[in-house]
Amino acid sequence: MTPQAVSDPVGCGTTGDEPLNCPSAPAAVGAKLIGIVQRNGRVGLFGKSLTVDADFLEKARRGRAPEKRFRFASPCLQGGCKQWGEGQCGVIRRVLDALGNDRTGAGEDAGLQPCALRGTCRWFAEHGRAACRACPEVVTDTQEA
Repeated sequence: MTPQAVSDPVGCGTTGDEPLNCPSAPAAVGAKLIGIVQRNGRVGLFGKSLTVDADFLEKARRGRAPEKRFRFASPCLQGGCKQWGEGQCGVIRRVLDALGNDRTGAGEDAGLQPCALRGTCRWFAEHGRAACRACPEVVTDTQEA
């Protein structure tokens, strides 16, 4: 099954015509700022995204890497991304495996944060609510291994 943008899941206001987005993209001009890493290490997601401009990026790059402090989204590159494998995103697959999350996406909606990206999110398209529950645990690491 090839994931596709879903039509307004959980009332997030999308049409389903948008391309799928990576919710763990590097900081770049034009990317969407979708959350902030909180003191407890979890990501607090925004209900609306903000478009990153050069001024924000310049300020965000002072000190620690912006990806260690914020979460960004950009169009999913699929096979153009080193995390892509077996026809899906390897990031969320590894996170779900590590957390032991149920991949059916079944269960209560309780605890799902508001999310500006859900309707076009690659992870949601592939793993549903299970990806949403795991998403706040992901802090992007852009350093080469």
